[in-house]
Amino acid sequence: MAEFFTSQMDYIYFFYGLTFILLLPLCHFLNRRPKRLLPWILLGLFGLTHGLSEWLNLLFLDLVKSPLLTLARIGLMILSYVFLMEFARTGTLSLRGRAPGRWIIAALLGLACLGGFFGASGLAAASRY
Repeated sequence: MAEFFTSQMDYIYFFYGLTFILLLPLCHFLNRRPKRLLPWILLGLFGLTHGLSEWLNLLFLDLVKSPLLTLARIGLMILSYVFLMEFARTGTLSLRGRAPGRWIIAALLGLACLGGFFGASGLAAASRY
């Protein structure tokens, strides 16, 4: 069974990335509603950047594994999580009236960068957490 999924990874990455990218038009629709409480466009930007990151993983399967492509994959993934954190922070601020400042994103990015001491795979793993 594992061999089957390994042979189908290109389809898995394609559709996984596509579902995230399709989050952008949905969030654009929700952002246009007159009574919106959440910053939906930030969630849509997360979907777009994370979907593109997954498509870069698809390219990484087929192309030569260059350091520039590795850096682009990890950078786009980190950017997507920054959009997700800002959506959560801003949404909490609008719903509850208080939330941590933007410093929390910088602190979490600093912790994620510590994974870079273990190479690109360590940076990718730490940034997911």
